[in-house]
Amino acid sequence: MNCPNCNTPNDPANQFCVNCGKPLGEQTSTPAQPPTVQPQAIARSVTELLQILTIRMLVILLGLWLLRAVLNWLPFIKELRIPNSPVPIPTIINTLIYLIIIAWLVSYSRTLWVLWPQALPRYREAGSFLVMLIYIIILVIFYYAARPLISVFDLGSEVLTILQVVLFVIALVLLLYAIVVVYQRLPFWLPSLRQSAVFRAPTGNEVACLNCGTLNNAGATFCSSCGQPLTKAKT
Repeated sequence: MNCPNCNTPNDPANQFCVNCGKPLGEQTSTPAQPPTVQPQAIARSVTELLQILTIRMLVILLGLWLLRAVLNWLPFIKELRIPNSPVPIPTIINTLIYLIIIAWLVSYSRTLWVLWPQALPRYREAGSFLVMLIYIIILVIFYYAARPLISVFDLGSEVLTILQVVLFVIALVLLLYAIVVVYQRLPFWLPSLRQSAVFRAPTGNEVACLNCGTLNNAGATFCSSCGQPLTKAKT
């Protein structure tokens, strides 16, 4: 069947067009949206917001990791002990930093889950893949935070083994889900990736679509590939 929006051939089992991402099948009438902001501007703003939040997250994680390294390096902190407490100060510091990192990664994963489909609608499932990888990283950090506490409180090797098995099972489920997502969507991502790889700059009076990168003739108003407007709406 052909996409009613861009007339691109699609498999009958597809629910969304592999070229423009529009829903396939029966088209239902929806109320017209007020022409406030151009779709390209919305996409660019969401993309920029996602980039800013990602860079901020990386900077904060790097800062926390450096803080942990510096605090563990200081000799007067390594030798400091709390009276009547079996937990040394470095273990407390590491545990608190690990918990902050986990909380920050959970918050970022929720943000990624919401913003990724809006910033990259063609690769919306890739956001789920990245979230699963973040959850696996969270499991690793949780293990590093829990292992010293198990040793300090002398809970035994059985508790550590149970924790390792539980985290392994959860990580395996998350990893399998991520692999399934990539396996199912890879045939639909390859055409867009190939188009990005062979993208060429406009020559002469050609106009590049901001949505899909297709080059159109100078007199075109809408993209011949995805149907998005090529010029700003006149007021």
